[in-house]
Amino acid sequence: MSLVLPWLSLLLCSILAGASYPVIRYLVTIISPADLVALTFIPATIISFILIPAFFGKTFMEVVKKDWWLFLFLGALSIFGFQYVVNYVVTVLPSGAASLIVNTWPILTIIMGSIFLGERMTTGKVSGTLIAFAGTVVLIIFGAQREAGTHDISAAEWMRYSLITLLCPVTAATVTTISRWYLTRNNSNNEKASPALYALLMRLPTGFMVLTFWKPSEFAIDSSVNPDMRIFIVLVLIVIISRVFGFLLWNWALQRIEAGNTAIFSYIQAIFAISIARFVFGETIGPATSWGAAFIIVGVVVANLDKWKKPVKPSDLPMKPD
Repeated sequence: MSLVLPWLSLLLCSILAGASYPVIRYLVTIISPADLVALTFIPATIISFILIPAFFGKTFMEVVKKDWWLFLFLGALSIFGFQYVVNYVVTVLPSGAASLIVNTWPILTIIMGSIFLGERMTTGKVSGTLIAFAGTVVLIIFGAQREAGTHDISAAEWMRYSLITLLCPVTAATVTTISRWYLTRNNSNNEKASPALYALLMRLPTGFMVLTFWKPSEFAIDSSVNPDMRIFIVLVLIVIISRVFGFLLWNWALQRIEAGNTAIFSYIQAIFAISIARFVFGETIGPATSWGAAFIIVGVVVANLDKWKKPVKPSDLPMKPD
């Protein structure tokens, strides 16, 4: 069970994160990308304010005194290097395509993990990453040639917004590598950091960062879309849950699984994003997206086969002859 739970946590996190892409694409047709960031990260900060004193009062003060700068840095990366970019590009790109491009970050994570964390670059890990990356290349190149027109996007716009989206994997790989380092090191008490506290501390400053430039007076809902407010609220809650509790699950798993393997598994997010975009929001899924998704599934399986194999017990090994 101890081997299964981290992977189940990653799977649940991937479902939440994957669902957020088509949800975000729908929401930015109703409100601006800046308003959506505020509606999701300000509540995330409030939730962190409630949970941290309730569960981590004393530990919180000790950690913040020492590592406050790190959480400010990671929080800023999450807001400006990732979330704003995602909210901006999905105003043009289909959510399925955007999620596939974002999920090129495992390649950078494997490289960073090898350089900075000493993680082994196994044949399966490298091969699986390259296969999954090939799926992203198929999507960007052939999507621009064959699918852009079905979404009323020019080929030039498809390429430009695809390249802008690549800012996200750089951010995600950096945050994952730093997080893996922080969560696996021993502190002054020779103990590992709490993944829950770490996740909440990363979300804690983000709401304040948003408030420095967000203008609530300019918040507006596009009435021409005629949204159902009950659905609107539910969709915003889905994004908030993904940002807070999905992120908590992610860090818990990251403490137990290498950064490279954790990152590669996240390719699965795109599969959920594509499925939800197609069957819930009615997005058109072309052959380039379908082939890209197929490559990604194969890549994830190849990269993680060695991690999913059942450990061999010493008692199961053949006895050496005397």
